[in-house]
Amino acid sequence: MTCSQAKQYIANRILPNNSQIMKEIDWTMNFYKTLTPKMFIAYDRIAFVGIKDNHLRITFDNNLRFRTDNLDLCVGDFSENIIDKDLCIMEIKALNAMPIWLVEVLNELKIYPSSFSKYGTAYKIIKERKFLPNGGTNCA
Repeated sequence: MTCSQAKQYIANRILPNNSQIMKEIDWTMNFYKTLTPKMFIAYDRIAFVGIKDNHLRITFDNNLRFRTDNLDLCVGDFSENIIDKDLCIMEIKALNAMPIWLVEVLNELKIYPSSFSKYGTAYKIIKERKFLPNGGTNCA
């Protein structure tokens, strides 16, 4: 959606489209009535879908970044890195079991499942900063 559509939705709950993700956002906003923006998260994504199996999706997210101030969506995506700029997050989604060729490639490259949260990692950065000497809101 455009920035103006996002602002219009946040201000007046006018849905810019009837997509599944928009329905999920709208449900969440209606269920948790007092939600307010606290963090901006951005990343650059390359997405692939299977040629023979359109339920197989693989995404690569890089340049993961966040900020906790100036949360206006229209001011740009300047932010602080969540992870090293040379790293990326690969996510594989399959409706059923992954194809054997993909399992074999992942095994050969020693790529194993793990859990990662963009928000959770950014939150840890903020929390750690609070406990560092001369960092943010130092307790001393």
